[in-house]
Amino acid sequence: MGKYFKFSALILLMIFCSMVFEEREIILPELAALAFGSFVYLKHEWISKPLNLFVIPSLTAIIGFAVNSMTIPLFQKLVIVMLSMIILFALLKNVLAPALATGLLPVITNCTSVTFLVSIFVFMGLLALGAWYERRNSIHQTNTALGNPPKNMADYLGLLFIWFGICYYFDALQMASIPPVIVVGMENFQKHKVDFQIVAEQVLVLVVAAVLGSSIHYYIENQLIQCCLILVSISLLNKLTGIKLPPVYAMALLPMVLPTVTPLHFTINVMLASISILGGVYLYKFKLLPALKINN
Repeated sequence: MGKYFKFSALILLMIFCSMVFEEREIILPELAALAFGSFVYLKHEWISKPLNLFVIPSLTAIIGFAVNSMTIPLFQKLVIVMLSMIILFALLKNVLAPALATGLLPVITNCTSVTFLVSIFVFMGLLALGAWYERRNSIHQTNTALGNPPKNMADYLGLLFIWFGICYYFDALQMASIPPVIVVGMENFQKHKVDFQIVAEQVLVLVVAAVLGSSIHYYIENQLIQCCLILVSISLLNKLTGIKLPPVYAMALLPMVLPTVTPLHFTINVMLASISILGGVYLYKFKLLPALKINN
């Protein structure tokens, strides 16, 4: 229970600060995913280098904030921010997939307040300190990096650009960049093996998290109560399904920072994006590429 307490306390502190200062930009949905993975799951590849939990999301947030300040269409912003973050991962030789979300967030919310960056620095700093403490006290200490960049990381970028193009063509850019879906897609792309059942389960829990998060946000006004209900409901979802997928917490919190949409609209967007992106990764990396290698 202590691990859940530390995780919940950090997220509730973030929501409380947002309410006190009346700044929606303080809310960072992906902090929930990173905190849950670090404090509850004790993901070795995350807590092995705590400083990177502060540095990488901060850098991607700065990139996203800078790109959003450009007077260019949303489609171009999405392309530039994704390309910049992939280049950053390559330069750092580390891939922290949830950091993609902190870079996309200011773009999809059209954030122009420096409060967002202050929130990133403060709460990612607290996360890094907590992860350092967990690493120091863990009997399974490791020097594992956050994740070596896959050789064909550009291929994932290509798949995303195709998806962005499809959304742009159908005038549905609100579906193009749902951060938790893009994060799960990158995580799958880093794995050596992902079968169809896993992808189907991931889509299911992301959609259920979208239903829960958007419904709670839509029908309950108080943000602290919203957050408590979301954390409890998503924890129960994880227990019932047995699926270890920290981004579901970010998915459930995401409606709190987006322009008001109905639960049905948000859920449909999440479902279509999840099927398209996660399905595209599965078909390309785990079906098409192996088949091409066999033929060659």
